[in-house]
Amino acid sequence: MKKKSMGLILSIAMTAALLTGCGGQAASESEDSTPAAQAEEAASESEEEPAAESQGTGEERTLRFYHWRTEDKDAFETLAANYEEMNPGLSIEIEIVPSADYINTWLVRANGGELDDVFAVQPDGTFGQLIASGQLMTFNDCEEILSHYEEDALGAGTRDGNIYAVTQTTNPLAVYYNKDIFAQYDLQVPTTEEEFLAVCKTLKDNGVVPLAEGAGVNWIPEFLIEGMLANSCDDITVFGSGKLTEEKGVEETVAFAKELFDSGYIMEGSSGIQEESMLTGFACGNYAMIATGTWSMSTIRSINEDIDFGVFNMPGSKGTTKGVSNTGLMLGINKDTELMDDALGFVSYLTSKEALDYFCNATGQLTVAKDVTIESEDLKMAQELLTSPDGLVAAPFHQANNEGLTVCWNKTQQMVIESIDDPAEFVKQWEAELLKTLEE
Repeated sequence: MKKKSMGLILSIAMTAALLTGCGGQAASESEDSTPAAQAEEAASESEEEPAAESQGTGEERTLRFYHWRTEDKDAFETLAANYEEMNPGLSIEIEIVPSADYINTWLVRANGGELDDVFAVQPDGTFGQLIASGQLMTFNDCEEILSHYEEDALGAGTRDGNIYAVTQTTNPLAVYYNKDIFAQYDLQVPTTEEEFLAVCKTLKDNGVVPLAEGAGVNWIPEFLIEGMLANSCDDITVFGSGKLTEEKGVEETVAFAKELFDSGYIMEGSSGIQEESMLTGFACGNYAMIATGTWSMSTIRSINEDIDFGVFNMPGSKGTTKGVSNTGLMLGINKDTELMDDALGFVSYLTSKEALDYFCNATGQLTVAKDVTIESEDLKMAQELLTSPDGLVAAPFHQANNEGLTVCWNKTQQMVIESIDDPAEFVKQWEAELLKTLEE
């Protein structure tokens, strides 16, 4: 790294803890190198030595970090430079590979024994391919890193009880609502399916379009439906196994979507609406609600900076409003890296409050890590979705492989543009199509 630090400095005690790694997965440690012992020792030395001068062995070494986020280039370089300062002798080499080539490049490197030490992990259907390669270290025993998260925030990177990756950024799914329209008809944010239906009925009875969908593309309707599923299903892993008929919440969600459509609560002609048109119509007050990710906030503001909108988690049949984490980027470690201590320390630093306070505000993104301070008022509002009293769940469709994800998109699109005659039969067909993708 050649870029110098831009001022993000960790306390010495925090830095000491970050370097401790995981029990049984890094090099052996002496009895005095536990996180508590290092933190105590570091704290006692902090009065005499600045943090950036007190860490590291001084041995020259290069840690390779690999990701696809060109838009986050400067932020990652800043954090890498800060970590280098705290670890004399360490150089962090960052490479950005376009997202379209990312997985294939990763697999080629893994198969050739040239995999980077630390890398970004995409939380989509390709995650299973990375796990199958056998090159992902598990974080199950990495207490320092896992302490940055509540247990329910680890779902996106967990498969079969093993934590293969930890989340760096996320964009929660949300229902956006026009506060002025809600106030005009004395409406409250719904927290159950029954309340949501009542809100829609009041709006429709008064000539207001309750809900618009950008169903001109197959992936926009998932934001509404996944919210329902997350709060209706006990086990979202069925979208990975394909066994949808074993989870009654799936059929209940299809039935709820049918009721919304049959009642005329979803705007007619949604099949011809693209994402941009949906956002523009909402920003201009043409309908009361839309469902999308929190990344749409800036677009809505750019169209109408004066709009007064809010967001809420879509309820489901269980009567809960869990937050739905649509994970953007996760972090993983090569289990065979020769720089395990440095890799563990760097990931722990990247997922720390201090680093994420900077990263999230610099890039306009959110995270599921604990206690991160967000400055943007809109992002603060979005962050509240992730701290629902009912808990947090990973986006259900992230359990599916790439082909299965497309199946799920197509099904959710169908659910908002036509009436589903028989929800039970619809789920059986959905299941059959998902299982077919697992056979290919």
